Amino acid sequence: MANTYQLVDPSPPGGGIARREGDHVSLSKDTTADLSRRLETVEGHLRAVRRMAGQGQECAQLLLQLSAVRSAIDKAANLVLREHLDQCLRRAIESGDRSAALSELESILKYVVS
Repeated sequence: MANTYQLVDPSPPGGGIARREGDHVSLSKDTTADLSRRLETVEGHLRAVRRMAGQGQECAQLLLQLSAVRSAIDKAANLVLREHLDQCLRRAIESGDRSAALSELESILKYVVS
């Protein structure tokens, strides 16, 4: 079964690495905090876009703000991806189990390649 990330708090002491819980890997405390901040930014941008649309702002301005939302979401996804690569894929590679490593890679590629 492919590993999945689970956001949990509290994280282990030190919070510097992801934790494995059964088949789940939890984001580190630092990554969870960073992700939370990034998602709050996304929510703020979306509220601003909704407000701007309601106020009749120009389409170009709305598109600019939507581009910022997309960029912020991409950065949040990349944060999770980096930790997944660093923890799950590295673990599968280091175990020497080629099949597990390929399965791990396939599990994340479906989310990052569209």
